Amino acid sequence: MYCRWLVSSAGRLCRAGGALLGARGSAAAACSTSAPHEVFQRAHAALATADKLFQSDGGTETLERLENEVSDASFWELSRGKREKALRRLARLREQCTSLRSTRVLLDNAYELYKLAEAEGERRVAEEAAGDIERADREARHLKVSCLFTNPLSHAASFVEIQAGAGGQESTDWAAILFRMYSRWAHRRGISSETVSWRESGAGIRSAALRLGDSSFGWLNGESGVHRLVRISPFDASARRHTTFASVRVTAVRLEEDTEDVRMEDVRFDTYRSSGAGGQHVNTTDSAVRATHVPTGISVQCQSDRSQHRNKASALEMLRARVAEAQEAERANEPKAMSLSSR
Repeated sequence: MYCRWLVSSAGRLCRAGGALLGARGSAAAACSTSAPHEVFQRAHAALATADKLFQSDGGTETLERLENEVSDASFWELSRGKREKALRRLARLREQCTSLRSTRVLLDNAYELYKLAEAEGERRVAEEAAGDIERADREARHLKVSCLFTNPLSHAASFVEIQAGAGGQESTDWAAILFRMYSRWAHRRGISSETVSWRESGAGIRSAALRLGDSSFGWLNGESGVHRLVRISPFDASARRHTTFASVRVTAVRLEEDTEDVRMEDVRFDTYRSSGAGGQHVNTTDSAVRATHVPTGISVQCQSDRSQHRNKASALEMLRARVAEAQEAERANEPKAMSLSSR
């Protein structure tokens, strides 16, 4: 009797479980069927917003005007800085316009293919089309955010400087994690990256600097500040929890036309041998360069290249960006200081 009750109860549980799994399966199938349609609607709305922002900023008109200016012979009589600035803006507008068109074509074609594959029961083709819709959605949201950048510096290249805080191996490892994170982010975005300086310490790095390509400053400007990591330290034999810090500074790369001239007599250059694992050349010559702006005390260093001249040029570019940032901060604080003194 007891055994028959167990068997009947197990049967009821199996039937209930089967019904529940069937309901969940049908709900999952419904969700998977409606998901590409929802993604398409979201991507379509993001593209419409991006196109509206692009046009409201005079994107098409500015693109046509710059193309006419570049095709004119008098354009090449301008100074080098003005030509570079105009050509950079022209390339950026062309890239945005091309990306908007190509993403819209990809989204529409993928959605039409998905509907046809669903109607014909071609599951593999439908999955591939759904993947293309997802890719178009990611690109559309990326374009939407990039079109929101109104500050001209948002489309500039940037220097990312990372400094490990107190904490020994834990902090240097945290700084190395941040360095790899920004490097991989730039790689995924298709943004060029170059190591400007690198100072190893223990398991990680004590300090490092990256130069990232165009349009990186707008995306990484909010990364400036102190970053905290709380974890069970792999370097602690007692497996205790540690809190470590690392500071990040993101500075926009400025063109010479956009910055006040940094006089060479105000800059002091110091050379020294590069640190870290090098080859037969990097650690045997004074190729590393430290540039110091004497009036402000701002100092930067570069040791990424074996050539002292190229390191000097990179250090001067970074120093110019840091000095321009300090001057802008000083000008922004002047009204506050005047209002406080008037009280």
